[in-house]
Amino acid sequence: GDRREDTGDRQEGSDRRDSLFKFHRVGVLSCKNNILFGATLPQLLGILIRNRKYVEWFKYGVRICCLLMFAIFNTILSVLESIRHKFAISQVQLNDEPIFVIGHPRTGTTLVHNVLSSDARFSFATNLQVGFPSTFILMSNFQWLLSFFVDKKRPMDNMELSLDLPGEDEIATTLLSGGCSAYMPLFFMSQYKTYLDLLNLNTTKERLDTWTASFLFFLKKITYWNDRSLAKQSAHRRLIIKSPVHTSRIPTLLRLFPKAKFIFCYRDPYTVVQSAVHMAQSYYWYTYLNEPSDADISDFVLDQMEIIYREYFKHRNLIPKGNLVEIKFEEMENDIIKTMESIYDQFSLGDIKNLTESAMFKKYREGMTDFKKNSLSVMTSMADLIGGLTVSDVRKRLNEEQKEAVKKRFAFIFETLNYQM
Repeated sequence: GDRREDTGDRQEGSDRRDSLFKFHRVGVLSCKNNILFGATLPQLLGILIRNRKYVEWFKYGVRICCLLMFAIFNTILSVLESIRHKFAISQVQLNDEPIFVIGHPRTGTTLVHNVLSSDARFSFATNLQVGFPSTFILMSNFQWLLSFFVDKKRPMDNMELSLDLPGEDEIATTLLSGGCSAYMPLFFMSQYKTYLDLLNLNTTKERLDTWTASFLFFLKKITYWNDRSLAKQSAHRRLIIKSPVHTSRIPTLLRLFPKAKFIFCYRDPYTVVQSAVHMAQSYYWYTYLNEPSDADISDFVLDQMEIIYREYFKHRNLIPKGNLVEIKFEEMENDIIKTMESIYDQFSLGDIKNLTESAMFKKYREGMTDFKKNSLSVMTSMADLIGGLTVSDVRKRLNEEQKEAVKKRFAFIFETLNYQM
């Protein structure tokens, strides 16, 4: 997963470019909520050394020291865990019909992932597993230690951040691959263009092979561990896999899993942009290892959105008939049960009572009551970080310049998904 040498410098003129959105600097000294806390020493040093000329060592020194100290602990656990389990993991035969929950960030993918994972017939990666992919088997004994480094609520939307809830597998792949991932802009936003080819995996053979090996190893490891109590002759459970960046990777995912099912979540583009900008402000500052300009962050949000949607629209027809469901957020938030029924029906997943009567689903549904105190239903806006605002409210929050830019650049999204501009 080596960097390309000719594209790494700060985007040309990034400090002088006009920015469509403004951001304020927060949390430079914070050591919380950084996905690099799960890295082993070789993984972390690989990322730091390859990007050494871009790291702001003095400004982010406290953060880097915390990461290095934790990486030493991770490395010890990783060696022990590998000795004990690596061979068994390599022998795992994955279930060949995973369900991918896809869609741009902030379109309801978290909601669908969490709810679908409530069905015990399926398996999923937890936040602990994605955050500590090299050590999660042993790290489960040290969860008390992690409370110092992980908030109880997600910074971007105040949703519960339990280590047992479903997490995004691309976080694990980022660490296992030593940074060969579309999530690298979370650390080096000023160099984000270096990593855009990892959004759709239309990249070098070396990068693709590194990403693929790390991704499949992680899926095997969670399958091995999550299904350890099943009878030996039993087939492994179907995985529910969710990372928004997978939306732009349909050809690669189908090559790996030809029988995979896909659930695509979508939402009013104005809201998606506003929500993505809010996420950049409320979360990205916890992870940076150099300070980007407003233009860097703004351009990244818009470039990522364009690539994700263009790649999805270009390749969704590759998915075999009957293996794709497209879900509109605005309908899903009104009636999540009805949405789930349509998914279960289309994919022939059996009795939906396996989901609705599960303890995990009931607990999750109750927990959302506290998330959003407004006149809408309990299940409303579970994955919504701008809490209960209507589309017209969101449009008022964007100024005229921003609205025009969104309208112009993303007209193809409004048109394809049938939203009014």
